[in-house]
Amino acid sequence: MSMTPIDIERWNRKAHFEFFMSSAGSTRIGLTQPVDVTNLVSFCKKNTLPFYYSLIFLVTQVGNEIAGFRHRIVNGQPIEHDMLHPLFSDLGDNELFKLVMARMETNLTEFVHKARELSQAQSEYLPVENFISRHDILNISCYPWGDFSGLQVKPVQKEGCDPGIPFIFWGKYHRQEGRLVTSMYIEVNHCFLDGIHLYQFKQQLEDKICQLA
Repeated sequence: MSMTPIDIERWNRKAHFEFFMSSAGSTRIGLTQPVDVTNLVSFCKKNTLPFYYSLIFLVTQVGNEIAGFRHRIVNGQPIEHDMLHPLFSDLGDNELFKLVMARMETNLTEFVHKARELSQAQSEYLPVENFISRHDILNISCYPWGDFSGLQVKPVQKEGCDPGIPFIFWGKYHRQEGRLVTSMYIEVNHCFLDGIHLYQFKQQLEDKICQLA
């Protein structure tokens, strides 16, 4: 993990960070938004790529482009990671999920092939040694059986302080006014991100999807 300490005194988010750390206890916020994935569905069908891994790549790419998603709390202090990688859930045997720690790539197709191979080769459901000490990750999952309007997550931190790892979760895409849309839930640490940043995430993700050819 490559990370850089944030100079709190020169940080434009100093007041917000200190407020949520001292007054509100490192509060997390979550929001569900509709995301237009029409072009991504077409792209995946055209290139014979799995939708899930393709969206994981795009979500991680956007997360790396918005600084607040790369910020974490380490030993009570804010830091910034150079790069985030996806920790995603996948369905294993006996209807039990497994957590797969993948490495982010610069190319969508390359990432998809590697992520799929990694998941298929992994027999252990929860190889915690692969990710338990890491915070340069995005925690990603999905509900492919249907749509949803809300989600509640209550993470428990053994050390008593949320490091700020974002959680991103989406449902089965469905047709809405002639477009294919999925509900996407994003939960983040309020020390680093606000509602406007969740809106920007959605906008940047949809822009990337529209640019797929």
